[in-house]
Amino acid sequence: MKAIKEIEAQNKELIKRWIKETDKRNHDVWDEVCSPDYVCHFAGAPGPMSLAEHKEATRLGMAAFPDFKTEFNDIVAESDKVVWRVTISGTQKGEFAGIPPTGKKIKWTAMMIVRIAGGKIAEGWGVADMLGVMEQLGMELKPTSSS
Repeated sequence: MKAIKEIEAQNKELIKRWIKETDKRNHDVWDEVCSPDYVCHFAGAPGPMSLAEHKEATRLGMAAFPDFKTEFNDIVAESDKVVWRVTISGTQKGEFAGIPPTGKKIKWTAMMIVRIAGGKIAEGWGVADMLGVMEQLGMELKPTSSS
């Protein structure tokens, strides 16, 4: 039982390191903490992302929000899984999802579950409040015409 708790604590620290170093723009940490065959299933994405694709998507998001910052709200580990809920904030200074820079400071929440294998992040499933992001950036949700 004690060994399991130690592994779960190590897994949580691995995630905290990943997120904190990414916030510092240290994208090399991804290659250290993630398995080379890492895959992420993100709600709303056209399909699963490889390690390189997820890292690049994160870089693009951070380029649009140069003061991008992640705050941990919760982190829970059980066996080989770690779940966390974060609040992310940033000011849009670059193009994001086709939206020109607005200069607006926004805040949104995200949650992710990852599976750890061999001390590395092997797979992830994530969801973020992208509707809230778009609304804060001034986008409007309108029904499509039903002709």
